[in-house]
Parts: sequence; structure tokens; C-alpha cells
Amino acid sequence: MSFELCHDASAADWLVEQRLPWYRLAGRGPVGYPRYARVRFIPDPSFPGQKTSDVDFDQNALSEKDQIAVALEVLSRYTTTPDECYFCLWEGWGTTTINSAPNFAIPNRVYWLFRGTLADYAHWNSDDPARWPYGDSPDPAFIWPADRAWCITNDVDPHFATIGASADAIDRIVATSESTLYSTILHVSRCTGSSPTPGRFASARGNLTRLGEGGATESVFSARDGLEKH
Repeated sequence: MSFELCHDASAADWLVEQRLPWYRLAGRGPVGYPRYARVRFIPDPSFPGQKTSDVDFDQNALSEKDQIAVALEVLSRYTTTPDECYFCLWEGWGTTTINSAPNFAIPNRVYWLFRGTLADYAHWNSDDPARWPYGDSPDPAFIWPADRAWCITNDVDPHFATIGASADAIDRIVATSESTLYSTILHVSRCTGSSPTPGRFASARGNLTRLGEGGATESVFSARDGLEKH
């Protein structure tokens, strides 16, 4: 199966019905999951006004797409509908070549909604037009399975993606980051901290920060900066 551009965007209605401020929904994702995680593509800013170009991180680490793929491989075990998933692409990228108008919107964000399988994610933005005929397209802004067992949010502005899922799923993702397979790629560190909302870079745009109920920060997984536990 390959990605299918949805003509009916009702599968995304549950996001609109969250009634969240647009920046909260677009940047951090839907509420209601037992636990949350944050995939930082670069470390959080260390001082006000810091630019992304000033951040020193491992340039040989996994790409943003590959970091999300690690999480998706784990999350595939925590859905009953891995063969029916939804992917939202923000219409603001100037390199996409989609002839139809976007079909899903929240305030200040307009998207195209695609249907596919979790396995299809490997072909997102493929150079093979038979698999991806939509031009150069950055990573999806939202990914969720039809049963909504979890959701990944990856907006253009933050330097991280957020995952909402069950506690067991988040624990398994963090455990995966500590496994032998990834230990040579991921830098492991520990720190303290409590704020679930990091500072912002002067020029916006991994680590995976696990957020507990109520927003308490518990841990971080990173393909660039390491695993931190709070």
C-alpha cells in the first residue's frame, strides 16, 4: 500500500475538537494521553536568544525522520490499526507538488491529510515517484493510527516532536534508546529539570523527553544529545 490523499478529512475531526489554542495543538499535540514524550532534534536552548546555528550537536546522528521511525517501530506494537494510519502534511512548505487544495485546518495551520500504513512511513518523501509523487515534503505534522492509541506531533516551529501514548509505550521507547542497538548512536546523560515547556530558539528548528501526568518531565531520549532522566 502507498499513501493516499484523503478526500474526506473527517478522520482529523478529533484534533479540531480538542478545543486547544492553535499553538498548543500544533506544537505539543492533543491532550488526554496517559503519558507524553518529547523528541528533541537539537538540544533545548541554553540561554535566551540562542540561535540553532549556535548549538553544538552530533551531525552524524539519525535524521529527524529516522528518529521518528524509531518511535514508530515501538508504537506499532501499541495500536490495533497499524494498517490504517493518518499523516498530516503542512501546506506551508514550498517544495511540495500537490495539485489538490489542503483539506484539514486548525487556526494558523492548514494541512493535507493522507491515509497509509505504518510501514508506508519508510517511503515518506521517497525519491521514487511511484511511492511518493508529492515532491520534496518534510516530515508529517501529525501521525496517528485509526484507533488513536497514540499521536506524534511535529510542527514546523518547535525544535522537537511530541508523542502522546500509554505509559507502557513511552517506557518502551525510552528503553529502546538504551538498548545495545542504539547505544553507539545515542549519547546518554542525566540532568535535572522540571519545566515541560522548554525555551525557544531565536531561530526555530533527538531527544525524547518523557512527560508524566500533569506535565512533570521524567526523561529524555536523543539521537543527537542523549538520554536524560529527571
